Amino acid sequence: MLLAVLGPGRVEQEPDAASELVRLCAGLPLAVRLAATRVASRPQWQIADVVDEIKEDQLADDGTSGMVGEAVQAVFDWSYTRLTAEQAQIFRFLGWHPGTEFSVPAAAALCGLKHRETSRYLEALTELHLIEPVARHRYRIHDLLHAYARTRARLDTPDEQDAARGRVLTWYTYVAQLADQLLYPGFPSLDVQIDRVGPVPTLENRDHALAWLTAEQPTLYAAARTALEWEMFVPVVALAATSRFLTYQPRPLWTVRLDIETLGITAARALGDTAAEFFLRESHSETLSVLGRWEEAEAGFASLDTPRNSQRYTAFIGLGGVHLKQGRLQRARDCYQQALPLVRSHGLARTLAVVEGNLATIAIRLGEYERALVHIDRERDLRHQAGDQVGHVHSFYRASTAQLAQGHHTRALELAEQALAGYRELPGIDKLVARALELAATCLEHAGDLTLAADYLQRAATLYTDLELSAEAARERWRDVTARATAPPDA
Repeated sequence: MLLAVLGPGRVEQEPDAASELVRLCAGLPLAVRLAATRVASRPQWQIADVVDEIKEDQLADDGTSGMVGEAVQAVFDWSYTRLTAEQAQIFRFLGWHPGTEFSVPAAAALCGLKHRETSRYLEALTELHLIEPVARHRYRIHDLLHAYARTRARLDTPDEQDAARGRVLTWYTYVAQLADQLLYPGFPSLDVQIDRVGPVPTLENRDHALAWLTAEQPTLYAAARTALEWEMFVPVVALAATSRFLTYQPRPLWTVRLDIETLGITAARALGDTAAEFFLRESHSETLSVLGRWEEAEAGFASLDTPRNSQRYTAFIGLGGVHLKQGRLQRARDCYQQALPLVRSHGLARTLAVVEGNLATIAIRLGEYERALVHIDRERDLRHQAGDQVGHVHSFYRASTAQLAQGHHTRALELAEQALAGYRELPGIDKLVARALELAATCLEHAGDLTLAADYLQRAATLYTDLELSAEAARERWRDVTARATAPPDA
């Protein structure tokens, strides 16, 4: 780092001082870079002058220096004291950002400024190496500087601190709600009123919504934890309700959804908001089910079945899903049948579609194919009515499995291709694309097109691997079909 900033000439002239400077900076590239920048900005200085200054001006430990040493604290202070009053205020505000990476709109909301003005200040901080750009209109602050900025920010008045924290958490919560609404049209959601703060990014469609949520995933998690720590319970509840997008992410992130929902339940209880607590407990139980933690999921859904609960149908639907995933078909059917009249009485199109779709799946597994197709027709209409794009496409997948089971291979392939085309138009559902590829491959095998079937299976295996899911079954099928496709005619 010294060589990059000062050039080999100056370092070679003072090798001992250069080594001592690196030692005093604890070998941290960040601190070395800041110290080297101080040398470079003063051509008349020698490296030894900065080494002496560090030794003379080390600060007492104030909470940050304990992590990196008093000498490094001094290096940070050098850069901070070179800031203008406005730049210093922006830097301190960054200490209240919940994560270490942020966009210009997020920083603008945090600082209470406009986009262009914020961008100008961030560029100034970049030139001083206090933050670094990571993408267009996006920056990162080193975790040590982030902690240092927060230490400085605690010297502001309590009102200034509270205002900054409130602005940034409100901004993330507001945008997360916008994205969630685009990603889950027609789905039940929590009615949490969040004010608009600062410039809001343009989210025109489902693609934009998922892209924003994916990019901000670490910060949203940090925001939920931070908001609970600061006892700002409303943002915690709202952020927990928007964490369901995480099951579109690789499997390791599914537990993050569980963690955020747990934070949300704690916050809802602190608020005494029984509706929010119920919503999040249901979502939490569904996450447990997705993770295959059956006993916990079943206990969670069963706890929702109380006489005073006007939404008891959620308990039956959840329990039906747990039983269905474990192959307990009759128990699952009983749960969904109990849910049907309750859902109809509430007039919930999408929820009713969920019940019809799962009853169709049960009927298919029991060999009741015509009955399944009746459920699927109802489901498709309801999904369309509710604006549930993913569910509407999935009804074609489900219908394909029913047709395939009856030996109607041509019709099954047509429906599988419809499902595949529909899934590909929607972002974040590569797992469903992979499953549709496998289903279409099965139909193609029956049709005798082994070459295309093998191609579909290879694509499915690649998607599973990218999602960090097991791809061995798809690969084994691909090897088998490929061998048959390339075998000599008389083999």
